[in-house]
Amino acid sequence: MSTSTVNIYERAIALQLGVSRLGIRRKVDSTRISVNDAPENGQPDREAIAVSKELIDCQEYDAIVSYDNEIRQRIVNKSVPAPFRRGMYLIPIVSLEAVTKLLEEYKATRADLVAQFATSYGQAIQDARTRLGALFCSFDYVSIEDVLKAFSVRHSFLDLGVPGRLKTVNPEIFEKEKAKFEAELQNAAEEIRNGLRAAFADMIEHMREKLTAEPGQKKKIFRDSLLTNLTDFLDSFDARNIAQDSELADLVAQARAITAGKTADMLRAPIVALMTRESLDVIKAKIDTMITVAPSRKFDFTEEPAQAASA
Repeated sequence: MSTSTVNIYERAIALQLGVSRLGIRRKVDSTRISVNDAPENGQPDREAIAVSKELIDCQEYDAIVSYDNEIRQRIVNKSVPAPFRRGMYLIPIVSLEAVTKLLEEYKATRADLVAQFATSYGQAIQDARTRLGALFCSFDYVSIEDVLKAFSVRHSFLDLGVPGRLKTVNPEIFEKEKAKFEAELQNAAEEIRNGLRAAFADMIEHMREKLTAEPGQKKKIFRDSLLTNLTDFLDSFDARNIAQDSELADLVAQARAITAGKTADMLRAPIVALMTRESLDVIKAKIDTMITVAPSRKFDFTEEPAQAASA
């Protein structure tokens, strides 16, 4: 089916996710920084020096950052490659329930992690007093109430498309917006298709590279995660293929057949590695001819500026 006839927004919905954290870096006055250099080299212009200090260094805060990154990647894995700005994801309708459940779990677990950080906040300040020495400033640290306010997770789902009500309000404007929307659909479907193709090509190439053993070279490490990542992509492909890319679907089916029943341990065996690599060579040759290089665009649905503390 031609991408120009595919309404991707009938099969997906946009997720807008905003995540904020307490900022833990502050700029340091350059006049307080001592620069040791040979006299003949001269002293640098302090206006050219930008130095910051880390206010907090504790496991509880790091756990929040790590969890934010983990959830973001899990959402990416369930979404479709789309030309959106950071914090927006195109979610297949069939994955909406799973993503909603994931967000609910995310908010609950993150609230617990923030509470743990709040409990350790006082000790973290005392540790910073020792760690920062002369650069420590008590005014850099906000109250515990403001700490809790700094952490938030907000999400909303946006139904993309031309509002039907506009047709009854102003038919002329509706027709213009409809034409713009149809052009946008074609461009977006093309970018989504290329995004999935590029992701698939990268995974196939990475696996081929790890399965390749040249004479005299050291055996390459084949990690379990390599097969897991490819399997996850193959398992989620049908839901994410909202642009109805039949050519890529055929290659995905071939990759499923190649990896079916195989474990990472099996792929470490030379003969299995060789046979698998040769099969992947065929897929890689085909996918390389299917990827279209096009300039990337960004869709911006709001005028709200990105938050400096967003994850």
